[in-house]
Amino acid sequence: MDNDTPLYNSRIIKSCTEYLKKHSPEIDLDSILKYAEIEKYQLDDEGYWLSQEQINRFHDELSKQTEYQNIAREVGRFSVNSKASGALGQYILGFISPATAYSVVEKINARISRAAVLKTKSIGSDEIEVKSVLMPFVTEKPYQCQYRLGALEALAKLFTKKFAAIEHPVCIHKGGKYCLYRIRWENTHAYFWKKIRNYSFIVSVLALGLLWPIRLDAIVMLCILVAVLATFYSDHLEKKELHSQIARQGDSSDRLLDQIEKRSNESLLINEIGQAASMILETEELLKSVMASMEKRLNFERGMIMLADKNEDSLIYVLGYGFNPKDEDYLRSIRFNLNNPRSKGTAVNVFRDQKPVLVNDISEIEKKLSPKSLDFLNAMCSQSFICVPIVYESKSMGILIVDNVQSRKPLCQTDMNLLAGIAQQIGISINNAISYKKIRESEERFRALSENAPDIIYTLDNEGAFTYVNPAWEIILGYQKEDVIGKKLIDFTKKEDERRFIYSFKEIRDKGQKVYGLYGSILHKDGSECLFIMSGAPNTDSGGKVIGVVGTFKNVTDLKKAEVEKEELEGHYRQAQKMEAIGQLAGGVAHDFNNMLNIILGYSQVALMKVEPSDPLYTNIKEILNAANRSAELVRQLLAFARKQTIAPKALDLNQAVMDTLNMLRKLVSEDIDLIWMPAANLWPVTIDPAQVDQIVANLAVNARDSIFGIGTITIETSNAECDDSFCAQHPDFVPGQYVMLAIKDNGCGMEKETLEKIFDPFFTTKEIGKGTGMGLSTVYGIVKQNNGFVNVCSESGKGTVFRIYLPRCEKERMAIDEPIAHAKPLTGTETILLVEDNEALLKMGKVMLDELGYTVLAAGSPNRAIQLAGQYAGDIHLMVTDVVMPDMRVGDLLKRLSDLRPGIKCLFMSGYTANVIAHNGILDESVHFLQKPFSMNDLAAKVREALGGVINGKLSADTNTTKLTKGMTDIVDACLMNLFEDKVFESGKN
Repeated sequence: MDNDTPLYNSRIIKSCTEYLKKHSPEIDLDSILKYAEIEKYQLDDEGYWLSQEQINRFHDELSKQTEYQNIAREVGRFSVNSKASGALGQYILGFISPATAYSVVEKINARISRAAVLKTKSIGSDEIEVKSVLMPFVTEKPYQCQYRLGALEALAKLFTKKFAAIEHPVCIHKGGKYCLYRIRWENTHAYFWKKIRNYSFIVSVLALGLLWPIRLDAIVMLCILVAVLATFYSDHLEKKELHSQIARQGDSSDRLLDQIEKRSNESLLINEIGQAASMILETEELLKSVMASMEKRLNFERGMIMLADKNEDSLIYVLGYGFNPKDEDYLRSIRFNLNNPRSKGTAVNVFRDQKPVLVNDISEIEKKLSPKSLDFLNAMCSQSFICVPIVYESKSMGILIVDNVQSRKPLCQTDMNLLAGIAQQIGISINNAISYKKIRESEERFRALSENAPDIIYTLDNEGAFTYVNPAWEIILGYQKEDVIGKKLIDFTKKEDERRFIYSFKEIRDKGQKVYGLYGSILHKDGSECLFIMSGAPNTDSGGKVIGVVGTFKNVTDLKKAEVEKEELEGHYRQAQKMEAIGQLAGGVAHDFNNMLNIILGYSQVALMKVEPSDPLYTNIKEILNAANRSAELVRQLLAFARKQTIAPKALDLNQAVMDTLNMLRKLVSEDIDLIWMPAANLWPVTIDPAQVDQIVANLAVNARDSIFGIGTITIETSNAECDDSFCAQHPDFVPGQYVMLAIKDNGCGMEKETLEKIFDPFFTTKEIGKGTGMGLSTVYGIVKQNNGFVNVCSESGKGTVFRIYLPRCEKERMAIDEPIAHAKPLTGTETILLVEDNEALLKMGKVMLDELGYTVLAAGSPNRAIQLAGQYAGDIHLMVTDVVMPDMRVGDLLKRLSDLRPGIKCLFMSGYTANVIAHNGILDESVHFLQKPFSMNDLAAKVREALGGVINGKLSADTNTTKLTKGMTDIVDACLMNLFEDKVFESGKN
């Protein structure tokens, strides 16, 4: 047994403190108790027990301060009649003789010590033997034997006013197995005179027989007189001793009555709190009931409860009793901070450490308190208090405090134990109230969810009859609730579906199975069929017994239609992939193909102009021309799909551009995926080709769709964004400025870091073979970069992906796009044009078309020949029409040399390529005139007039500002040619 096991009742040390206060008041009792780790309030609790270690330390320190080695025996003598003996002292005084008192020493010892067992043996009317046997593993000190000696010899003094004579022949501390005490005491005077009375009667009887003839009457009368006097005198002494005992019992009786009343009130209090906890489920009302019971049943002048606020940042006053209105106002204004780890406040420490505190004298702890706590206690005028934590399942909820202002009655451990039990019940009750509130709120939420759910929610009893349906039943099927409750499920199903529904119902009810995805039809009130997917699970009571079925019906009447639409979308997607490949192929041969088409178109149109409509050849040529036009249109469509077309950006509202795609997007994503559109107000305009917005949104939405397995959400959001230096420091690819942000978020499978690093690589894909080309995100990246924007991607495996597109803010006003002007006949002119084309057939065809339009044409098959003609021709050369891709010399060098020879010359570019040829990053500069091959005579005529001076309302404008060759133009052409050559290399690599 360890030294911390509770073995000795607090009465033992309490008797010692009484002795010291009476006989040695100079002793520093507080220091002795502190050294022994014993609190004063623990000594006031007759139910508190101390350990061997505490007893030893107390005696060691006491012996050191008193230097009196035999003090334990003196304390033992004193303890028999001390106030600390309490009910035990009264119990002893209930006996009228030492013999009976000594006979119950065994029971008395059990009340004050668990370390040893006492056994008594009577060896005479005034003598008894007491044996003390230690419990196993208990090691007793010699002073404890001395304490027993003192108590045993003093017990007789309660009756005889003299200590008993005691012998101690066997002692544990002298090698014995136990301690043996022989005790002898003197009998009382009443006992002596009773003996005289009894002997008088015996003498009288003997005298009557032996002295019959001799003065019998006188002898008898004398014996009777002696007997009567002895009887009266012994009765007088006995009554006197009894009065003395009663007087000594007075204080003990009062204390016992007080304890009985206290225990009764405590029992009633526990009962009342238990009833309140079982009946009241509102926290405030519950605490009011607890406070009322405490005020009524306990002897504390004031009490209060403080609870942690919602954020658990502070302790706040909730309820109390015994406080005047001024104190109530002060308490409501006080908040004890729970977030300060250095707090010395008693309330905070009790809450944080979950350990109760009892203080009988505030002055004893003043130095340990924080200024705020000390101010609080002074404001409350507390003399003593107990503070216990309110805890539920190891979580602190608040504190319970009681105190006394007027009363000087010391608080004890029993009081603290009682309050700890009350606080624990308060914690349970508060948690029950909170749980009830949560359950009620949960029920209300479930009811609201059920009442507003789009799917039918139902419950069936064990017979398959409806016990509940939500309003969705009436909305979807037309029946009112009253028409459904009590009827069976099969009353609303088709005959051919009854067997499947009954089988599934029994699987749920009898086997506890859960059913998902059960298809079946339920009849509408109008007789039509509605297709549903049914789910069901066992509905159990609180004991786990199955009482029916609970589940949902999801209306999927349009499912087949949706599946057909899905198949169509998949077909479109597969077709798009095919067209992607075709577009790539078409882009590689576009230049040569367009050159050949241009020859066919040009000569057909010239020939048609030279043949009368009545001529049989007219129809044939017309068909050739129509076929060439259709071929040229087909090439343009393929190139547009391959994203090699020249774009025409304009200032636009990104919100409107995205909204125009929403209907298409909703068809692209699954019905199980919610598409959420969150446009920002007052969005800045951006400059971009509207078709490119469609490409960005469609590609990212499809990518998001493919990352979601089952039910999910795709959110499209716009906002204005200021990218400052700090933001750009974290995103090295960004440039500070104002941007419009387009975000597309999904909650799909997400991507790992390794995948994120490759997502913009051409042809990289994580999809199955045949499910993607790996060009979607590459296209998005290219479009954004082409428009001087940036892409930011955030993704985490299993949590979804966010693509954020940043496009520069457009400072210009939104501009309308001019519609092209149609002309019934080709526009003509008389200016001189220098035509440069390395393809001889195209050169001849171009010269013929320009001749037909009335122009003077100087035809050159190479850049050098063009420079030569420009130098030799004496007249003005108004316009140069040139192919972009030329042998021997870059077109940029040609422009520079011609601008030196002919400063006023204008230029019209031709090419069979449509992307990055004469456009800067695919975007046509406003100062550049470009003619896409193949072209008709009308196209050529219109572009020539546009380059020479423009057309207004079908008429030539003589004073329109015209475009001249400048260094800026030649630089643009050079840059575009470099892009062209890179494209050529890329395409040749593919081939």
